[in-house]
Amino acid sequence: MNKILISSFVLSCGVLVGNSQIISPTVIPRPIKVIFDTDIGNDVDDVLALAMLHTLQSRGVCELLAVTVTNPDEKAVPFVDAINTFYHRPNIPIGRYEGSLAAKPSKFLSLVDAKDGGRPRYPHHLRKASDAAGAVSLLRKTLSGQPDGSVVII
Repeated sequence: MNKILISSFVLSCGVLVGNSQIISPTVIPRPIKVIFDTDIGNDVDDVLALAMLHTLQSRGVCELLAVTVTNPDEKAVPFVDAINTFYHRPNIPIGRYEGSLAAKPSKFLSLVDAKDGGRPRYPHHLRKASDAAGAVSLLRKTLSGQPDGSVVII
């Protein structure tokens, strides 16, 4: 029986919560549906969390339905899109922050614009945050398409 070490999240009774635990994938009857809300860009924790969610989806533990971005930086949404594309899931919907906060400078969001030989190093189709739907409308659309109580928002 394979064990999965999930650092940062515990999967139990169909709910993700912040702790650590070793679980058996046979305990989970079906993938847990997840919406990930992130302020990606200010530090690396959200990049790692999104990568972990993609890995868990590849293992059949969760299904990433959507990602909402609360960072007002125009490069935050394309960065999430590049990560989703890297994991061969470019069609996961991304919702953008619609407020008026000023963006804090990021050390790594500019990587989304990196090119090698004139081609994007990290392919993605969203070029700026305003290319994405608003986060609230995306949440409403995603949640209305699922049974009550069947989605976990992280």
